[in-house]
Amino acid sequence: MPKDYILYFDGHCLLCQFWVKVFLRLDGQKKFVFASLQSDFARQRVPEKWQQIDSIVFEKNGQFYSKSTAILLAAAAAKPVFYIFYVFFLLPRVVRDFFYDLVAKNRYKYFGKSDTCEIPDANQKDRFIL
Repeated sequence: MPKDYILYFDGHCLLCQFWVKVFLRLDGQKKFVFASLQSDFARQRVPEKWQQIDSIVFEKNGQFYSKSTAILLAAAAAKPVFYIFYVFFLLPRVVRDFFYDLVAKNRYKYFGKSDTCEIPDANQKDRFIL
């Protein structure tokens, strides 16, 4: 299983599950694999300071990124056309993460929460580290 790009997400968050589905569609070359932040794999691999489930974590070639930086880098890695979003790197990270945190803090309220992590279908199962 390729591990150059790993996207760690809150497995109970419906917004996060939606974005995983988006990344699955965007990533035609199947460069990405996905792991729930609640998984044993994530707890062993993700640096402790980023193991909170209120942040998406993107691992790119062994380097870890969180919050808005993770989203921007992952989007560009999935589809090069999204390099256009690099313009947001002109904003200080504290500003970008403020808006990220605002959504993250209210994600269950606005988008819902699942009691379980969604199980991928047979065609996508190899893209998930369970």
